Amino acid sequence: MVMPLPAGDGNSSRRRKPTPLSYVPFMGVVALIYLVVGLISSTALPSVLFTVNLFSGAPWALTVSQLILIFGLVALLVELLKALRVGGHSAVDHMLSMVVFVLCLLAFLLWDVAGTSDFLLLTLMALVDIMAGFAVSLATARRDIAIGGD
Repeated sequence: MVMPLPAGDGNSSRRRKPTPLSYVPFMGVVALIYLVVGLISSTALPSVLFTVNLFSGAPWALTVSQLILIFGLVALLVELLKALRVGGHSAVDHMLSMVVFVLCLLAFLLWDVAGTSDFLLLTLMALVDIMAGFAVSLATARRDIAIGGD
């Protein structure tokens, strides 16, 4: 059975107001966690959490900084999904992502705690977040222009 759409344009019931949590730049949260852990203890980031022997016999160790990188990849996925939203709050997301990238880049260049390859990878994830957000915005704008021009 097919349910009829509500009166109006049909999209008003699907749009949700953005919550304060939707404005949080998760890449910035992960970078902040990295910096806080590095400031608390300089030996905490390279410390091994656990080691597992693989079927090949090779030992695989996971460090704290690598675990934070895993959280960074999950945060990047969340940021990419947030970039797919269309609306006025996407401009705020782009601005916050740019601020996170600039702060990460400055921290990498100027702060010894952040001067590691792991933090550089977090900085590059922040850059990918910006580039993907702009690419989605341009594709959406191009589609809107094509629809409006017909």
